[in-house]
Amino acid sequence: CPGHGLCRSNVQEQTRRQVALLNATAQDLFSLYLKCQGEPFSSETDKLCNPGGVFFPAFRVNRTSDRKEARTTRGLISNLTCLLCKNYNVFQVDVSYGESSKGKSAFKKKQQGCQVLRKYVQVIAQAARVLLPHLSP
Repeated sequence: CPGHGLCRSNVQEQTRRQVALLNATAQDLFSLYLKCQGEPFSSETDKLCNPGGVFFPAFRVNRTSDRKEARTTRGLISNLTCLLCKNYNVFQVDVSYGESSKGKSAFKKKQQGCQVLRKYVQVIAQAARVLLPHLSP
């Protein structure tokens, strides 16, 4: 596995902490997004924010708190890559991205953001359920 020697000795503990942190904050992040967007997102959440077919698109982060979350997510991906490589000899994972929001209306961009965040909440919760029992100290 190329580069698996680069994994730190505490990669499992770091991964456990990162998954726990992201899982603990994901729902609050989604709720804050809904609050900031207001109507119709806060009252039509199930209809407008259905994440069916949504994959995580690349996105840019501008605010400091969001940057911290993005760094944690990138760190988690790096640590998971190390663990997959080290434990299962898997060193390449293909990632599919959703469609671009370029050229879409402001409402459609907000809707896509809502869908992505809802999917994020689901994925992080699933990661926590699957990974945390296996990464316990």
